[in-house]
Amino acid sequence: MVEVVVLRKGFTLIELLAVIVILTIIALIATPLVLNVIEDSKKGAFKSTAHGIVKTAELYYSTNIINGVNEETVFTYIDGVEQEIMVKN
Repeated sequence: MVEVVVLRKGFTLIELLAVIVILTIIALIATPLVLNVIEDSKKGAFKSTAHGIVKTAELYYSTNIINGVNEETVFTYIDGVEQEIMVKN
């Protein structure tokens, strides 16, 4: 009597579909979490930049007060071009 040995290599269609479904569920759960992290980091960067701008302006103002400078410089932008205006107090 001859025995036939069948070697089974690979995965069945059901196994592949199960893996795809599991990966899809993981992706659906992870996507909002990643988007929230990105949004939070953008907000943090904006707040940090705004804080830096305020601190720089305060330092500039304090330096001018100490040095006795009695004028203000106002910068305005018209169509992306910087316009400098000196205002005497």
